[in-house]
Amino acid sequence: EAVDVNWENQALMPHLGGAFDLGTVALMSGFVHIDFLCGANVVLEGPARLELLSTTEAILHYGKLRARVPEPAKGFTISTANAEIIDLGTEFAIECDYDGESEVHVFDGAVEVRDLSPSNQKNRLVKSGAGLRLPHGVNWSDITPDEARFADVKDVADLAQVNMSDRLKAWHGHQSTILQHPALVA
Repeated sequence: EAVDVNWENQALMPHLGGAFDLGTVALMSGFVHIDFLCGANVVLEGPARLELLSTTEAILHYGKLRARVPEPAKGFTISTANAEIIDLGTEFAIECDYDGESEVHVFDGAVEVRDLSPSNQKNRLVKSGAGLRLPHGVNWSDITPDEARFADVKDVADLAQVNMSDRLKAWHGHQSTILQHPALVA
């Protein structure tokens, strides 16, 4: 499902309800709800670039992402420039800036955050109600997760409904104008 999406490359835009090929999903704006074959679902908020590696793994180059991962999809992994976030059956979100610095917010369950720096010094278990700021080259710091900053599947569905309703109202208005036109014969 996609709402108010401005795709970075219109030629690669998938059709609604269709499947993404492995590769990059890039949005300049808007929201995309992606269901992975493993059972995980993700809401990607633009501007964002998400590289789909497999049915259980992706790289968030930049943007906002919220994932809900059921127990059977445990191990679902999102990587950023400096960390790998491995789901342990949970709901979490990641915000990653253009420089690759990121934040991880855990709303339910737990994730394992693995350091991808060459020194590989830090690995942390982050549980429900906790979060981490992951800057380059300095110590990670604890943050308070903020659910309001990240759209979920219901938010995207609600936005899609409002969008459809607005388009229907516009169509009815246009239809009414045409029906009242004096040159209309049939």
